[in-house]
Amino acid sequence: MGKKRIRKTYRSAGIHSNVSKSTLALAASGVSEFDKALNKLRAWREGKNPWITVENKDRKTNRPFYKVRANELYGNPKTATYSIYRGKDE
Repeated sequence: MGKKRIRKTYRSAGIHSNVSKSTLALAASGVSEFDKALNKLRAWREGKNPWITVENKDRKTNRPFYKVRANELYGNPKTATYSIYRGKDE
């Protein structure tokens, strides 16, 4: 067997949270639906591709909602010429 090394720092495995579930749920409940949608729109404009929940209109399945990627719904943000924040072609 090899000799144990002495390390200067300790690195946690990260398997346990140091914040209780009730505290996290309380913090998440303080965010309104409008703020969540605005955060997703900002992320899309920054080039990220967040998941967006959309209502199922065709009703071929029993699922009332389904998730799609923002690029699939809004298109590519790099080629978008119009947004709700800017005027057209600005």
